[in-house]
Amino acid sequence: MKESSRIKFGLSPDGGANTFTAQLELKNYKAKDSGTYTCNIKNEAGEANVELTLNIEGPLDDGADDASEA
Repeated sequence: MKESSRIKFGLSPDGGANTFTAQLELKNYKAKDSGTYTCNIKNEAGEANVELTLNIEGPLDDGADDASEA
């Protein structure tokens, strides 16, 4: 996944030493954004992986603006 004007992600300190919160922000989300997302973190101490499933419910987008997303 690449960042765009619609998709942003980052890592923020979370109050403790070596403690962080990973963030994924989807603007103008669409039904097609539903699915499984995996976060992989690796440093000199080791690595951690977590999967989550995002289900977006509501009106389906017709995808008309997909060509403008880069």
